[in-house]
Amino acid sequence: MRSKSVKIEPNNRASKVYENKVMKNHHGGVLLVAIICMGIPMAAAGCVRTSRPGDEVWSERSKLGKGAISCADGMLYCLDERSGMVVLIEASSKGWQEHGRFKLEPQTKIRSSSGGI
Repeated sequence: MRSKSVKIEPNNRASKVYENKVMKNHHGGVLLVAIICMGIPMAAAGCVRTSRPGDEVWSERSKLGKGAISCADGMLYCLDERSGMVVLIEASSKGWQEHGRFKLEPQTKIRSSSGGI
């Protein structure tokens, strides 16, 4: 899996800006905030700079698994798909700055145990 940035030219053609494996997106979960791209792909929260060729700004692999991400009021709302943990972090290029967490309860009993919440 790769990250890719493209630029749409005036003639509606796309040209590649960069392509790399810095932020390996599994199934969504990447947001553009100012000139940085924030995400929780492949069991790692991270931030890459979009103004350069996808340079990694920071990465945190131990505090949250893969899942969903939303952004509002300068904060990222992150959901770990396996544990149901919801974490609030700053949408910042300065690294993981956590402001709280809680677990969604109860977890579903309908979905397979090999799946997420």
